[in-house]
Amino acid sequence: TDFGMVALVLVPPLGVLIARRLSLVRTAGFYLPYAFMLVLTGPWIIGTYPLVAGHFAAGWGLGFLRVSAPFYGTALTAGLTSLILALAGFGALSALLANWRDGATRSSLFAALSALAGAVLIGCLMVPRAPDARHLLPALVPLVMLAAYGGMRLIGLLTTGWPTLSGLVVSMVMLLAALPALLTPLLKPPVGMLPAARAILERGAAAPLILVAADEKGEGALIAAIAQHDAARTAFVVPARRLLAAEPVPGGDAQTTAQATAGILSDSAVAFVVLDTTPAAAAVPQTGQVRAALEGASGDFDLLGTYPRADGTGEVRLYAVTQNATRPADPARLRHLLAPKTGG
Repeated sequence: TDFGMVALVLVPPLGVLIARRLSLVRTAGFYLPYAFMLVLTGPWIIGTYPLVAGHFAAGWGLGFLRVSAPFYGTALTAGLTSLILALAGFGALSALLANWRDGATRSSLFAALSALAGAVLIGCLMVPRAPDARHLLPALVPLVMLAAYGGMRLIGLLTTGWPTLSGLVVSMVMLLAALPALLTPLLKPPVGMLPAARAILERGAAAPLILVAADEKGEGALIAAIAQHDAARTAFVVPARRLLAAEPVPGGDAQTTAQATAGILSDSAVAFVVLDTTPAAAAVPQTGQVRAALEGASGDFDLLGTYPRADGTGEVRLYAVTQNATRPADPARLRHLLAPKTGG
């Protein structure tokens, strides 16, 4: 279910294809790693798939590709620069041509690197997890090595001598290409949680209970922002996943469910609701439940502000619960709601 598993599955077939070692497909040794993976991880994947499928950012298919391709393309360009990516592409193409045209064994290493980088990129593009630049990390080293190989091959088209000098020239070009990115300070892009936290604390509510409807990263971002700026340590942040799991909503039509959810928030002394509208957050069932309550029982909530994300994938909306805007949280009730449940 993870993009890493998909990448592992794709590496062998891509490797034999790029290296022109198709005869390996007819041997039992080629399928031995798949047998180990099937025995060791197959039951785990089948058993846990229903649990993780609900946290996918989208469904399987080409629809997710329209979201993932621009994101990962931008991330690769920002991290490695267009020149290094172009050299890496030329290096992968050179390895492919060298193996298919000449059967060159000396390029087998770069054929393997091409297979690894390609498998990781395909996994990132096709597995519908929330796009994250960290998913590209396994492909960075292969891409840099392919860029160096591509630069050497490109210079080899112009001259057949001075291999050491050619290597130094390629190293210098790659260093100069990467220099702007290396000198750029790493700043976390705004995700809207910090201004929402500041807006809540500026209102001066006494011990407010803040409900955050987001994915795990959004929850962590708001908790960190509140902890950083709440000097008095009086605010409470509760994820919607935990609160609504502790207080199940009875079934019914959409309006009834929205009113019931709004009632739970009011009874729990929730003073503020922070809603993340990104696709990753929308994949969390409780986020959709909170959003339906905000829209279906709009009279119970006041919209205080909206804070867009820097990546353009959505925004953070801050609401005040009308009846609880100045009501402090009840620590005893919080402990009861969030206490671990044990079965008999």
